[in-house]
Amino acid sequence: MALSTNNLLTLFGFSMIFTFVITNLLEFYGIGADVYGSYVGFYLFLLVSMFVLPLDYPKGIVKPVNMVNPSQIVYDS
Repeated sequence: MALSTNNLLTLFGFSMIFTFVITNLLEFYGIGADVYGSYVGFYLFLLVSMFVLPLDYPKGIVKPVNMVNPSQIVYDS
């Protein structure tokens, strides 16, 4: 299930407005870009990842792993 063009544009628009508002609020309170720049960069990285990475993967690519039941673990004392 891929995002439609309308959803992509809406998400991009809201992200741009959100980023603009947050950066202007922080500048108003005297917090410089050197303080919040890395956070905005990480937010933009997440946003780009949402656009680039697929929303779902085909079945069979990732195989389940046999997990050990924690109650079966024997600890040496």
